[in-house]
Amino acid sequence: PLSRAGIPKNIVEEVTRCTPGYNSWQQEEWRGCCADACEFHGDASQGEVHSLSGDALEELLSELQWSPSDWTDFVGGYKPGGDPAVYKFICRHCKRRHYGFDCS
Repeated sequence: PLSRAGIPKNIVEEVTRCTPGYNSWQQEEWRGCCADACEFHGDASQGEVHSLSGDALEELLSELQWSPSDWTDFVGGYKPGGDPAVYKFICRHCKRRHYGFDCS
């Protein structure tokens, strides 16, 4: 997502070559915002996933191609550190939260 988000090449290289990654089942996908890479904050908490709404939820549902009812079905069984995973990223500039999804 960093390249698709229009993040400058030098920042993409810093994240991919110099920043510790995180474990994922597929391939880690770093989030970007405000022309910069976001901070990785690990697994989203259960409460945070349950209360996710607005732009952050719409962005994630669009990426997953899920309906709101699909999300409702998912959050009932979500546990941080489990499978599937919801990862939290926070923009270093505007402080907006972004989320990534991963499963085995």
